[in-house]
This record gives sequence, C-alpha cells and structure tokens, in this order.
Amino acid sequence: MNEARFRIWTVGLAVLVIGTLGAFIVGRLAANFFLLPATLTRESRSDVPDLVGRELEDAREEVEDAGAALDVLGLVYSAEADSGAVVFQYPPQGLPLEKGKPVEVIVAAGQGERRMPDLVELPEASALAMLETAGIPVAGVRGAAHEGFEKGTVISTDPSAGAPLGAQDSVVVVVSRGDAIVEVPSLIGKSPEEAAATLQGAHLRVGETTFAAGGGGEVVVLGQDPPAGGLARTGAVVNLHLGQGAEDEAAE
Repeated sequence: MNEARFRIWTVGLAVLVIGTLGAFIVGRLAANFFLLPATLTRESRSDVPDLVGRELEDAREEVEDAGAALDVLGLVYSAEADSGAVVFQYPPQGLPLEKGKPVEVIVAAGQGERRMPDLVELPEASALAMLETAGIPVAGVRGAAHEGFEKGTVISTDPSAGAPLGAQDSVVVVVSRGDAIVEVPSLIGKSPEEAAATLQGAHLRVGETTFAAGGGGEVVVLGQDPPAGGLARTGAVVNLHLGQGAEDEAAE
C-alpha cells in the first residue's frame, strides 16, 4: 500500500513539474512573439508633438526631427498669440505621425485689422479649421462643379482673400464637387468670341477649330462637335467648324 501511494505521489509530482515548466515556456514564447514586438513598436513610434504656441521655426525643427514635414496652411491675425507663433495644428498632439503626411499648422500674423485668409485649394476640413481658429464665423458651405479643382477643395470664398472683416462678418465657402454632367449649348451662328464665352459659362472649353473660306460674310460657327443638346463632363472640349456667312446675312 505504501509503495503504491509512493508511486502515485511520484507520478503526480512529475506531472506538476512538467506542467509548471510548460506554462513557463509558453509564457516566455508569448512574451517574445507578442508583447516584446508591441513594446518595441510603442518605443519606436513617433507621436505628433505639441506645436501650439511655439515659434514657427522651432515647430518646424521639432517636426522634422520626428521624421515628418511641416506645412503652413496660412496666416491669421490673432490678439492672443505673438506674430510667428503656431495657433493651430493638425493632426493634434499625441496622435502617431503617419509616414509621408505632413503636420499642418496655421501661424499668427500678429495683431491688426482682421482680413479674410486665402483658403483657395485647401481641403474643406483644413479651411474650416483655419476659419474657426481665426474666429471667423461660417455662414455656409456651398458645393459647385469645377473641373479645375480637386473634389473637396475650396474654389472660392465670399468675401475673397485679403478682404477686411468686421467683428460680425461671416464667410461663405465654395467647395468643388468635381466634374459634373452638363448639356452642350448651341453655338451655330455665333461668332468665335461668343461661342467661347458661351462654352465658358457652361464650364466647357473650345477644342479644335477648323475654318472653311468662302461666303464673304462675318466668321461664325457653322458646325460643332459634340452637337448641341448632347451631354458632356465639365471641362470637356467642343470642336468648332468656322466659316463665313453669306454677305446678305451679314448685312442684316
């Protein structure tokens, strides 16, 4: 009986020792494969520094030391910050720096008459953030089709950049919706200048122009491609075929 108990106790102790060693080894492996890389990642990751209130050159140097570039969105008048100091930044402090993406800042232009900042070609979010930092209320954001501006960027503002702003003045921001589909207007019988102005009003452009001599009258549009009434994307070209109208038509 005692010998049997001794054997059972010996086997149990061996199982306990093996289990303990196994758990220790598994724990070490988990630490090496999961916890250690995460720790190294946290240690090597660069976070966005706090730039608000810093002089522009100091802020630029700190961002470049962290491995990113600094992009100045514009200047705003501020009664609460010295000229040349950062008053706004994006991304904010503490977020991880994204490789290849700059840190955007707005810099104080000192105290003085408040003027409308230049927002043209800025992303909508950055433009609205700049206005908020400058304390300029936004009366509205309006979308418009425009082939010359990337979708989501500012086309224009009302009032325009540089205009003086009173204490109660607000701003309307026009943002590009990108290309749009428009109807091709009729250009037949128009002079080249009238045709170009008509196309510009429809957000289209003059394309290839051909000319056929004869007729003796004023030069007008005799044909167009695509034809009137068709659909085209804004920024598309319309080819014009020009010629001289009849002399009696010119006299009329």
